[in-house]
Amino acid sequence: MFADFTGIDLTNVDLTDAELHDADFTGTQLKYADLTNADLTSTTFTDANLKGITFTDADLRHADLAYARLASALMMNADLSGADLRHAYLYGALLTNSDLSNANLTNSDLTGAQLQFSDLSDADFGYASLKRANLTNSNLTNSNLEYATLSQTKLSDADLTNANFGFNLLGQASFEHAIFQNADFTDTNLLHVDLTNVDLTNANIEGAIFAYCDWGT
Repeated sequence: MFADFTGIDLTNVDLTDAELHDADFTGTQLKYADLTNADLTSTTFTDANLKGITFTDADLRHADLAYARLASALMMNADLSGADLRHAYLYGALLTNSDLSNANLTNSDLTGAQLQFSDLSDADFGYASLKRANLTNSNLTNSNLEYATLSQTKLSDADLTNANFGFNLLGQASFEHAIFQNADFTDTNLLHVDLTNVDLTNANIEGAIFAYCDWGT
């Protein structure tokens, strides 16, 4: 159902279980709104203020969230597959067990975000900030992390098969027990990184620098 909410102030509104696919929330104020279990497929939230919003269990497939402000958003179990999150501000957002497969997160800010047990396969994190983010047990198969900021990022037990880390600086990140089958670390600097029980046999480490890393030995 198409609905036009552009530029409207909907702070604290309760839209639980709402059918709002293809709706337009461009520039809308939705701070602390509750859209739990809402149908928001292909909905537009470009440049919207979504601080503290609740998207738990929401269907956001192919939604446009480019430049949206999502600080401290609650997005557990949300389906964001194929969503556009370019330049989105997701500082401290809670995305545990969410589906972000094929999502575009280039230049997004995920500092301190919680992404444990999430599906991040084929997602594009190019130039994104994942500083202090927690991606433990997440699926990052075929993901792109070129030029992303991964300082103090937690990636323990993550599946990084075919992931691209090229031209990165990984400082104090944790990859304990992570899977690196065919991962690409071309010209990547790994400084004080936890690589306990990690097998890089089939990874591309051409030009990579490993300094003061913990191999668990």
